[in-house]
Amino acid sequence: MTLLNKEKNIEIEFSISSSKMEAYIIFKSNDSSINDIMLTVEEIKEQMYESGIVYGINEILLYELTKNRLYNNKYLIAKGEAPTVGKPSSLSFKFDNSSRNLKPKVLKDGTVDYRNLDWVKMANVGDVLVELNPPTEGDEGINVLGERIPGLIGKDSVHLPKGKNTKISEDGLKLISEVAGQIIYMDNKVNVVEVLEIQGDVGVGTGNINFNGSVIVRGNVLTEFSIKALGNVEIYGMLEGAEIYSGGNILVGKGITGMSKSNIRAEGNVTAKIIQDANIIAGGNVYADGIMHSEIKCDGFIEVKGKKGLLVGGKAIVRNGINAKIIGSPMGTLTEIYVGLDASKLEEYTKKVKELKSMKVKYNNYVQSLNSMLKAKAQGMSCNKNKKASFLNTINTVKDLKNSIEILQEDVLELKPLIESNLYRGDIIIEKVIYQGVNIKMGNIIKNIEDEAYSCKIKNIDGNIKIIPLN
Repeated sequence: MTLLNKEKNIEIEFSISSSKMEAYIIFKSNDSSINDIMLTVEEIKEQMYESGIVYGINEILLYELTKNRLYNNKYLIAKGEAPTVGKPSSLSFKFDNSSRNLKPKVLKDGTVDYRNLDWVKMANVGDVLVELNPPTEGDEGINVLGERIPGLIGKDSVHLPKGKNTKISEDGLKLISEVAGQIIYMDNKVNVVEVLEIQGDVGVGTGNINFNGSVIVRGNVLTEFSIKALGNVEIYGMLEGAEIYSGGNILVGKGITGMSKSNIRAEGNVTAKIIQDANIIAGGNVYADGIMHSEIKCDGFIEVKGKKGLLVGGKAIVRNGINAKIIGSPMGTLTEIYVGLDASKLEEYTKKVKELKSMKVKYNNYVQSLNSMLKAKAQGMSCNKNKKASFLNTINTVKDLKNSIEILQEDVLELKPLIESNLYRGDIIIEKVIYQGVNIKMGNIIKNIEDEAYSCKIKNIDGNIKIIPLN
């Protein structure tokens, strides 16, 4: 408490918060007739400085208090400036990772470019792939006593996305390629895989390809040959009735004519100009100008665009939806579409159901054989050493099959609700027309298209499949 002016009989008190970021002033007096007494800014400031309050003074309020104030009232007269938080850590990619979804580009004339995706990003030994920008320190602050406060360090929230054939520099700030190869950024990891480039066709001259990296084929992949690659597969020509597995993405420049023989599986996306008579499983999305009489299982979405934009015949099982110009045909070609299903779960379910059926047949055959043995034994027929061994083996086989059947049945019962229930939702967008003959299943709801519908969206609304016009 400081006596500001003996004649004015006014006392002034300052208090400073524990953080030293706020200072308060209180005017006190025992004389109730002093409300109209004027004070000066200078005499109040002099007392503030003596109390150590030198920063963040509210000059406007201070001036007002010289003319008008309430006694025994607490005023916030000074406020410090808090330090700021710096930027969090971040990553700087030294290659273009913006096109990692590999979505083909629609050209001005309406066609889609399925060849020039610019998806092959190459690295040499020692190339810096990613740099880690450490968190920065924020701007410093200052309290009401004029003391400087260091800025706060930003959040250290990211780390270098180290993948196969990469290493982190000694200072921990760079991700470096250990080999020459293709850069693949998937699942938040940067990998560098070696690239096998075949100048012609995959056929009798090359045999089947099994490569621990990415494969580029400048020609075609011929019927009854196969490619297995842990990286991406890029085919400049046609893919015929072949088998392809890719741990990344598959791109076919001219298209797929599967001849009902091809089996194509990618952990990422599948992109082709035309897909015809093919079996495809994609962990990502499927892009094409046309899909005809094929079976597609896709955990992402299917996009059929370009000049044709046609999806007709066969079966499409997709989790996140379909965008096409035309679905079905004027002839009413049967086209089955399942939206909202987890393709990998469906495949597992189908496999286990088939295995269960086969195992039950085998079990019944062994039970019949065992019953025949028991009947013969009951009739007193002689049983030599070999027959006894066969009898015991049959009993053990029946027990093993029964246990296996019980386990499979549990698996099937567990998977069935995931297949039949509407756990995921996805829409079907038709830019032009959907024809009769298209059967749609969303979750456990089925709708058969009986009349043509134009420029519409098909979606599950409150348990009903509805066709609504596009805006």
